[in-house]
Amino acid sequence: MNSLKQKSLKFALEIFILILTLGILTMWFLNFFKIYEDKFFPRVTISGLPVGGQTLEQAKQNINQYGQEINSKSVELTFGESNFTPRLADLGVKFDTEKTVDEAFSYGRRGTLINKIKENFNLAFFGYNTALVAQIDKKILNDYIDSLAKKNRHPKN
Repeated sequence: MNSLKQKSLKFALEIFILILTLGILTMWFLNFFKIYEDKFFPRVTISGLPVGGQTLEQAKQNINQYGQEINSKSVELTFGESNFTPRLADLGVKFDTEKTVDEAFSYGRRGTLINKIKENFNLAFFGYNTALVAQIDKKILNDYIDSLAKKNRHPKN
């Protein structure tokens, strides 16, 4: 009889520890979400730029500036024997800051509770990086290509 009492007491203690642990984890999880309610979760990056802890507005400003820096850089194109170095903006490339920032911000916040837990687990151990969302204005790109073709036409003999 005494061993049955000990087993019951041990089982009750195990249940109590389990409930206490789940309660502590739940409180930590809820507190974490409250702290980062309007900020990016830690270890989130956009094209390698850390945005963890930033507000949406701060991240939008930083990513917009980064996109402008990239857009002002030149790329090298070869057409026939000629080389050209247009800026990305000259080719109709634009970066969608809103879409990019929204994608990064929603990581760990979207979907079911299970999905949120899974994404936050991945975030804690591996981090999360998303690329800048690029859009290409086909008309600008085609106009640029047409202008290259016109400049480099060689009459046939």
